[in-house]
Amino acid sequence: MALLGAPGADCALQVCAMIDVTNGRQRGGRGEVEEERRKWRGGRGEEEEERRKRRGGRNVAVMDKKKKKKKKKKKKKKKKKKKKKKKKKKTMTKNTTKKTKKETNKKTKKKMEKKTRKKKKKKKTTKTIVTTKKKTTNTNKKIKMKRNLKKKNT
Repeated sequence: MALLGAPGADCALQVCAMIDVTNGRQRGGRGEVEEERRKWRGGRGEEEEERRKRRGGRNVAVMDKKKKKKKKKKKKKKKKKKKKKKKKKKTMTKNTTKKTKKETNKKTKKKMEKKTRKKKKKKKTTKTIVTTKKKTTNTNKKIKMKRNLKKKNT
């Protein structure tokens, strides 16, 4: 470190060389330092050189990083509402004999009567109870009046 204080251009060059070595760079190429670095990485030196030759001297580390594919979010499927099935009208089977109009009319009449009966049974007449409001005494007002009178008297 005594070289720092000495005058002259040669001295300054020597100091620069020392500083460069400490930063991991040697004058006249980076060969030795690069080899050491490769050893630390785990002996991948030869493979990297081959890759560099293929890629035209570009930085291998940056090129080799594969771009991570973004995972697409799965869209939640909307549950479809089940449609209510319409009741199919019962079709007449081939074996049944055709009924006359009078017979069918009688049946429909009976059905209608049954429906009306059921409705009548269901409806029960309820008596409406009329409630009358009780007349409330104005007790609160009376109490207030008494208080006021007492205040006036005193």
